[in-house]
Amino acid sequence: MTWIIHTDGGSRGNPGPAALGFTIERDGTECYAYGEFLQTVTNNVAEYTAVLRALQTFAELAPAGTPVEIKADSKLVVEQLSGRWKIKHADMRSLALQVKKVYDPTLVTYTWVAREENKRADEMVNKAMDARGTVGGATDQDEPADEAPPAGPCRFVVVVAPITDRTLAILDRLAVGRDERFLPVRINHLADAPSQSSGVRIARHVRAAGAEVAMAEVAELSLDAAEGGTTILFGPDAAHVLSRLASSSVTFAPAAGSVSVIDHDAGAFSVRAIGVFA
Repeated sequence: MTWIIHTDGGSRGNPGPAALGFTIERDGTECYAYGEFLQTVTNNVAEYTAVLRALQTFAELAPAGTPVEIKADSKLVVEQLSGRWKIKHADMRSLALQVKKVYDPTLVTYTWVAREENKRADEMVNKAMDARGTVGGATDQDEPADEAPPAGPCRFVVVVAPITDRTLAILDRLAVGRDERFLPVRINHLADAPSQSSGVRIARHVRAAGAEVAMAEVAELSLDAAEGGTTILFGPDAAHVLSRLASSSVTFAPAAGSVSVIDHDAGAFSVRAIGVFA
């Protein structure tokens, strides 16, 4: 998964009424756009503050340890935060320290781009300036994303165990994935079916071709990207996936051998345990 942030900042007068703007893109699709009025500051302070606000937001959106590229049309900000130019001004040094504290600097790369390649961030600056306040966010109703997340109900079944004949037999008894509202079923797992009979049981659950992905990739799943239907996650380390899918503010610690279900429909979550086995 690739993350790119575009930042911009400016003032009308230097110093003067100022604003910042930034966008966050995930795999080429914008998922966050934000602008903020900053009262009276210089252009450089606005540019630096844009990077700071962007990384503060990114730290909340992305999984820990995620690398990101920041693209800005300020040569000063890019070169100073990259460590190639010295930071002489006290205000800039203070902001640079805040930037480095808010997100691991070893995970951030800075790239200078021409203003023509930074139009969206500049647009957010001007909107915030005109509004004399904040604009945008993850769900800006005035600027809907080109690819809105599907609205259908989603179900995630998290099995804290490898795929075995016993595991699949229990899922058969629990009738996982047979609720018509949550079809088709996708099965994501770490290994191939261990036997022919296991393959038959998987086929019963899938009802359609499902992709096999590594658990590291499954960890990147989010309800924003869900396409509806049921996703069954197998793995001995699936607990952190359950916590991530359910809520960023709630921590779950499912026991080894447990089966948990998260239903998401009309903005509401339902989390339940439907089985535990040795």
